[in-house]
Amino acid sequence: MLKFFFLFYFLLFSAKIATCQLQIDWQQSYGGSEDEESCDMIKLDDGYMIIGSTLSSDGPVSFNHGSYDIWIIRIDDTGNIIWEKTLGGSSVDYAWSAFQASDTSGIFILGYSSSIDGDIINDPYPGIGNNWMVKISQEGDILLSKKFGTPNGMFYQKSAFPTPDGGYILGAMASESGGCVTNHFGYEDAWISKFDETGEIEWDLTVGSSDFEAINAIIPTPDGGYIAAMNGYSNDSTGNMACNSLNYSSDAIVCKINSQGMIEWQHCYGGSQKDLLFSIAPVADGYVVAGLTFSYDGDLENAGNHGSSNWADCWVFKIDLVGNIIWSKCYGGSGGEGAFFIKQAPDGNLLVFCESTSKDGDVIGNNTYSQYETSIWIYKITPSGQMLWQQSIGGISSEYLKGVTQFEANRYAISAMMDFSPSFDVNCSNFIPETGYNFWQFVITDLTDSTVNTVNVSKYEDFNVFPNPATNNLTFSKSENQSQTSCMIQIFDINGRIVLSRQFLFSNGTIDVSFLPGGVYILRYVANKEVILKKILIL
Repeated sequence: MLKFFFLFYFLLFSAKIATCQLQIDWQQSYGGSEDEESCDMIKLDDGYMIIGSTLSSDGPVSFNHGSYDIWIIRIDDTGNIIWEKTLGGSSVDYAWSAFQASDTSGIFILGYSSSIDGDIINDPYPGIGNNWMVKISQEGDILLSKKFGTPNGMFYQKSAFPTPDGGYILGAMASESGGCVTNHFGYEDAWISKFDETGEIEWDLTVGSSDFEAINAIIPTPDGGYIAAMNGYSNDSTGNMACNSLNYSSDAIVCKINSQGMIEWQHCYGGSQKDLLFSIAPVADGYVVAGLTFSYDGDLENAGNHGSSNWADCWVFKIDLVGNIIWSKCYGGSGGEGAFFIKQAPDGNLLVFCESTSKDGDVIGNNTYSQYETSIWIYKITPSGQMLWQQSIGGISSEYLKGVTQFEANRYAISAMMDFSPSFDVNCSNFIPETGYNFWQFVITDLTDSTVNTVNVSKYEDFNVFPNPATNNLTFSKSENQSQTSCMIQIFDINGRIVLSRQFLFSNGTIDVSFLPGGVYILRYVANKEVILKKILIL
């Protein structure tokens, strides 16, 4: 009843004061009477696939194998359920991350399982909780399923990302050697492993010391290697940590490795208090890293921390190609903030996706009724870290951010959790009051990106791309009366990353695409505020 009272009060007397730079295109909730937690929403040709975990066995959840199951929902472009299914066994099965393979051969789901029955096969240590990899088709059929880990179990599989060869790179944590873990240095170590398209390990690397190291994000880099956003503390010579921590709470760590899993460089960052990293994005001259901090000194001196000893700020900093800090900035208010995802926008700026409890400082428009309730907070910064705008998205209760997928250049599929609707931005027709946390899935468009905010669909037939599929070269051409217009051509991979960007004097030309791995891409043509998107296939 308290929440309903606050809802009535806020609807009568409050209004959002933040300008809407982000447009919510659609939203919906999914769940039964127990808790659900989503992790990713993947864009498909004719809709989306949502992956997460559920405890429910009612509502839209048609079946539960027992305890937590992985829950998969196929929806159309506006959120209507086409089908749903659960994966798992009679014990705990949980999804950490999901993504489409770069060769479009299926969708990888990575998580945890302690089951010995149901969908669990290829288990080297039956009954032990370990990492579980399952690959499914777009129709939900299981293509591959196997568990991997150590004799006493691995639980902390945190990050995975598709690689151009159809496999993936994974970041987890290991507390022992054995099984798939070659080395272990002490306590908890960061464990990085490269898997091929069949789920077989090609190589693994442990990064750690006798103390604690965790990995929260790992992505491929343009040079064919990988870079990891980590945290931990190390003050001895045990293991392969090249930097010593500044405190015994946690330092931020960035580790660069080559294509064969060898460490190229690593750096510790932070101050005298706890510092964590959750996401990293490549830019032309280095990387931008996002996380949270409690520190005011060290690399945070003059960074503008708004928090206190009890509350963290979002922390974003830029490093060059060998890890040297270029700038370091804090964002937030007097409450607590954490930056969990960072994405480069087509206009060259960066979007930072956070959680926040603040209602002051940089945070405007947070509608939660309590300082202890969490809202989703998104802001955009320039390549030098200057905040351009910010926007809170949420209602009077708590919402938690779980996944962000960038697609169509300036659109983002958001996976979150919520337990109350309707309220301000949260307006889901499927939500049943007084149930647990549900998936909260929505798609947003960045309306401030001048390179993509005007799309003239009526002229699509005047723009041709051939051959499609292409192998070595791709030719584009506009209608004759516009052929003298200069244009920008960009190509995005299936994860929304720009893999090619070129300016042309005329609206026709030829592009060398021989360097791109085979797969599906989006070509974007921009001229005089007209934007045209074309799907292309590289063989």
